[in-house]
Amino acid sequence: YEEFCKAKKYFKYFLDSFMSVDFLSEFVGLGFAEINMKEKEVNSLTQTVFYSTDLMRMQANRQEHDFAKECINQMARSTLRKYCSRFEGGQDTHQRYKLNIKIGHGYTYSKYNTLMHFLNVAECYWRNPDLSNIQVFGKDIRSLLVVSCQKIFFDQGHSGYYHYGPFEMLTAYRNELDLAVANSTGYVAPECNRQKRNNMNNVVITDRVFEFGYLKNILKGVFNRANGVQFKSDNEVLNLTLLSLMLDFGLYEKFVKILNLPFLRSLQHEADTKELQVKVANLIYDFDKKNHTDNVTRLKVEELIFEVSNKFLVNKNFPVASQQFKLIRTLNSDPDYQSYVVLCKIYMSLCQINKSVEVDYYKVRCNGQFRIIIPQNFSKTTGDYLDAITMHYTFSERGDGFMVYDELRIFDLRPHQPEINLYKVRFDAALDVQSMVKYIEVSNVFRVVGSEQQHLIFVADNMLLIE
Repeated sequence: YEEFCKAKKYFKYFLDSFMSVDFLSEFVGLGFAEINMKEKEVNSLTQTVFYSTDLMRMQANRQEHDFAKECINQMARSTLRKYCSRFEGGQDTHQRYKLNIKIGHGYTYSKYNTLMHFLNVAECYWRNPDLSNIQVFGKDIRSLLVVSCQKIFFDQGHSGYYHYGPFEMLTAYRNELDLAVANSTGYVAPECNRQKRNNMNNVVITDRVFEFGYLKNILKGVFNRANGVQFKSDNEVLNLTLLSLMLDFGLYEKFVKILNLPFLRSLQHEADTKELQVKVANLIYDFDKKNHTDNVTRLKVEELIFEVSNKFLVNKNFPVASQQFKLIRTLNSDPDYQSYVVLCKIYMSLCQINKSVEVDYYKVRCNGQFRIIIPQNFSKTTGDYLDAITMHYTFSERGDGFMVYDELRIFDLRPHQPEINLYKVRFDAALDVQSMVKYIEVSNVFRVVGSEQQHLIFVADNMLLIE
């Protein structure tokens, strides 16, 4: 301490500028972060020691036989370059910034405002049956993720959009920009006001975030200008993307009929989101059963969608060893995964709309096809019995909305959530006789609609009508 006080050059500099930017530019603190007093003594290896930056730059690549000195040199080799790129150089409080707001200049996946481009193409080629997803999105799944995972804000007083997600590029030598996502806080991260090589700070703004009402009006205008004409292209990805946007912005019930999706025609009530959720879940399940070669699962895709929905992907030095990159590379290997990704996004939206991860339903077979019924009161036992009995016997659905067997109406399927009930019938002895069997009770009995006296019992490949 006395020797340090006598060194006027360092002592006065220490008093005037300790822990300032100038001090951190002149000296670098090296040492182990963790201190365990039971195992080590207090020395240069267990506390932070400030060394001259110039000295450690010369010592970093030298090898020492002394263990303590070699540890310090190793610390300098691993941290000095990043440290100097942040603190070294003259200081200036006046900073100039260069904003890079053009989308697609090496920092984002989209080469343009992809959502507006997609809506413009869909509207201009609404009656073109040859329009395909490859023409609109290309083969990269990331372009589809940009459209499906729109980030929005709610501010009725602000009609338009904000640029969002800026992050600052360091211009030092051998700079590393290894961000997988941009900064989501909406402002440039603060740092010391060092001089730049070109006296300029480069700030990249990744993408736009639209106000909910502004974007909803744009979508409503596109669908209204279709004048009720169905989307001519039968491309599944394009139609599913439009369906996803309708669900996210509350336009599904009004404009669902203009979509060209065959599975929507099979729904009893097209505007029923619970019935749609069951149908989408079954489509995802069927795809998972067919896919045995890749390790793509619905859970992994949903995690990727969640990340993209909350963060901005950047295209600069994307870490190839990350799980997201491996999944994206696998999804790009097969064009069928584009439909699968949008189906997963639609299912996530429907879970939010219906406030339920799963919807309870009955699966029955009518007119030779499976029919999904979402009842008011669900029973797993009833569901299993209906699934088995309708596979074994021939049921049909008439045009008036009733499910019938042998011209007897047993269920009224016209409501969105019909009442599906099975009953018990008890047979008592007609005469007062002594017997071990007092009565016979039959479960899973159908009752004819509009009559409390007529019941149907299916037993031994036969149907009994009880009145």
